[in-house]
Amino acid sequence: MTSGTRPQQRQSPAVNGSKPATSQAPASAPVAEEAARPPTAVAAPSPAEPVKLEKAVSQSPAVNPAVPVVSTAPAPAIPAVATAAVPANTTTNGSMPPPLVRPASSSPFPTSQPPVSSYVFTAPALLPPTPVRTYPLAEALIPSITFATHPHLKLTKPLSLAIPPHPTLAQQSRTITLPPSHYFLQISPTVSKTLSFGRPYKIFVTVNGIRLTQRETHQDGFLRTHMYEASLVQGVNRIEVEVAAQREQSKEGLDVEKCTVFANLQKA
Repeated sequence: MTSGTRPQQRQSPAVNGSKPATSQAPASAPVAEEAARPPTAVAAPSPAEPVKLEKAVSQSPAVNPAVPVVSTAPAPAIPAVATAAVPANTTTNGSMPPPLVRPASSSPFPTSQPPVSSYVFTAPALLPPTPVRTYPLAEALIPSITFATHPHLKLTKPLSLAIPPHPTLAQQSRTITLPPSHYFLQISPTVSKTLSFGRPYKIFVTVNGIRLTQRETHQDGFLRTHMYEASLVQGVNRIEVEVAAQREQSKEGLDVEKCTVFANLQKA
């Protein structure tokens, strides 16, 4: 090739069956060539853009559900009792029934011992002992308890009720019904002669769980009477009179007598 001869341009090979245009071709040639191509033809990628070619089918890296493996081995024989108790292919609310045998626990705590219940059965206790008086009736701590309406009520038919001690028991109870006008009472327990002469004792008078305060004390010969005042409410009122005294002849313990009166005050 001489310097006076113009070098010839090398033609590029055909791509997708069409011949690429030369540099001397007019600018409208590529447009006409694109119009002549069929609609389904896809333009070849440019050599400047790298394209990965999948030569073989491979599994996607996404997590796929495990495919169960079907075993061709014959199923083990199930005892007749287990088959009758849990039929095959049965479901409970759309789910499989629980296994016949509980699997071993992976807990680090020991499970060999059975669970221990905190409930301990206790046999019912017997009835409380009968409060029998251990001394004669003449030495009763409370010879008499008087219930009377207060003088300030000025009733035409006032109440006056005296309760003597029980012949053999140290505790007793009474039930009385009062009209609505008898809502204010005087409670006067009388203690025995031995208590009046210096034997240590303590007296408690309560109405509906509230302890009353002593108002007056009367001495009649060898007997001493303590007077209390109480206001009742409509319905059942619980009145308790209790005396605890030290035992005679240097004996340990206390002698206790108690009288409970249920006073039902009627509604107006």
